[in-house]
Amino acid sequence: MTHFIPTRRISTQTLIKTKSHPPQIRNRVNQADIDDGRRDGLTTAERDELRHLGRECRILGEEKEIEARAAPWFAEQSPGSTPRRRSGS
Repeated sequence: MTHFIPTRRISTQTLIKTKSHPPQIRNRVNQADIDDGRRDGLTTAERDELRHLGRECRILGEEKEIEARAAPWFAEQSPGSTPRRRSGS
């Protein structure tokens, strides 16, 4: 049995040797076509950069949230500030 992939044929034995499934092979072939400029889409480098920027953005958002939560506490601890009483105590 042979699985058809755009512009290429891969035998079942090759799939067994590489322990890959036809969709995985197809995705790799499509990505290679994009990287080589034969097809439209994000290149591997662009995908990596987008993933990196997304991670960086998420980390910066977490840091901003931590700073926002910590600011009132630091304001209370600074010298010269008047201690506040908590209501309900």
